[in-house]
Amino acid sequence: MDFEDLEKKVKESRARVLILCSPHTNFAAISYEFADRSVTCTSASKTFNLAGLQISNIAIPNERLRKDLLKSIETTGVDLPNAFAATAAQTAYNDSEEWLDQFLEYLKCNLEFLKDFIKKNIRKGNRAGS
Repeated sequence: MDFEDLEKKVKESRARVLILCSPHTNFAAISYEFADRSVTCTSASKTFNLAGLQISNIAIPNERLRKDLLKSIETTGVDLPNAFAATAAQTAYNDSEEWLDQFLEYLKCNLEFLKDFIKKNIRKGNRAGS
């Protein structure tokens, strides 16, 4: 990602909001100015299959932005996770590395199976759709 170009475009456009969804780029690492205005949201939901527990992490370096968001979250009534969420997320992050390694290997094998199946069974001229 060209961070210098991104920073230039943001400044030139005077954008009030920039949503960057990238599993590999920490937006706050682009510059101090971006870090001060960033809101970083993460979750163990997909990686550890905890979506039903409805818990996430929000990091906001700027105190004013953090207070504003907390006030908004509190008024919606979604500021507290259910009884199991915090323990489950903490356990996932702290004690599930071996499970995650095995899961990633399992997914890798599934991807290889899929690639092989497509290569053997689907001809280029025989695809549905446009």
